[in-house]
Amino acid sequence: MSKYLTRIELHKIANHSVTEEDYDNLHTQMKARGFETTITSDDKRIYKLPTAEYRKTSNSDLTTVLAEAKAAASAVVMASSNVASFSALVVEYTSAMWHNLDEVKQAVHRN
Repeated sequence: MSKYLTRIELHKIANHSVTEEDYDNLHTQMKARGFETTITSDDKRIYKLPTAEYRKTSNSDLTTVLAEAKAAASAVVMASSNVASFSALVVEYTSAMWHNLDEVKQAVHRN
């Protein structure tokens, strides 16, 4: 399985602003295609990726992962009166390091 990081930037229509709702729709579209907004460290701690950055583990190749991300972003463009276009970057990686990402606190389950 390969690991991918993907960054999507939504571009506004003139005299409009890209909204939080537009990015919420992007998150929904990306999640439906198997992209996640978190990354897990070697010690199994989970961290939130920066806004509009996604991680995916897949048997798909780079071209396919980019096509999936483009399909998600295109759906946002079609649904929004604020978004004119988007930029996308997909990188295949073997390891990652980060600084100052927010840790996702997991609920403690008690029996």
